Amino acid sequence: MTEELIAERSCRHLDTERGISQKWGDESRQVLTHFDDLRFKVINTIHVKDRVDKVEKLTTKFAAMENHQHKGRLRECERTIRGLEEELEEQRAIKKKLQ
Repeated sequence: MTEELIAERSCRHLDTERGISQKWGDESRQVLTHFDDLRFKVINTIHVKDRVDKVEKLTTKFAAMENHQHKGRLRECERTIRGLEEELEEQRAIKKKLQ
């Protein structure tokens, strides 16, 4: 009987250990899954932030280029206006001479 009791207790003990390890295994898998989810979210957040930074840089660069182009066009317009004003002055001078 003693050997049978020892064998029965050993089986119960092994079952208990298996149950505990199963429980710990499930919990550790849940923790690791949660950790992986968090890590994935952090990585995605970093990627999104990098993309946002790139878009902001490109937007700033584009705005600067566009501003530079507008300034160039403005200068061209000013030159054209000055040229037209000079022509107008010449036309007025000619008109005065003719009168």
